[in-house]
Amino acid sequence: MVTKRIPILLLAGKWCVALALLLAMTLPFTTCKGQASYIEWKLENWATLLCFAWPVPLLIMRSIWKEVRSSWPVALFEMLLAAGAWCYLLACAAVAVALTFGTARLGEGFELATRALLAHFVLSIAELVTNVRSRPRRPSLQSTHVRIDQVPEPGA
Repeated sequence: MVTKRIPILLLAGKWCVALALLLAMTLPFTTCKGQASYIEWKLENWATLLCFAWPVPLLIMRSIWKEVRSSWPVALFEMLLAAGAWCYLLACAAVAVALTFGTARLGEGFELATRALLAHFVLSIAELVTNVRSRPRRPSLQSTHVRIDQVPEPGA
């Protein structure tokens, strides 16, 4: 009974993490000498915006279709997306700090985004393990073989 609830609980946890990730977009990404810099909502900033918004379409699909929810390749894909988004945001923050010669500090938005992406990664690992363990097992090869002494005699 509990194992049927685990995928739903993991999905609910991912929704909470996705909301935290969207909230992180509204917080300062870096601060420099009292000035906060935020994520800009521009088309040329699409990669950074995608780092914050990518879980929402996947979670909508996973909430609607059970086949997608219990699919292990989708969980693996989500893990890779979370790791890629984390690396991209880390590179953006490193560039921002380097361009200001170390005077920029990471803001609350960056910290919340990295923690949310890490939580999404961990939840995806748990989901991957759950999906792989709940897959139906193939029958063993021994049960498909017939022993020679069990073969019926012709004409019997």
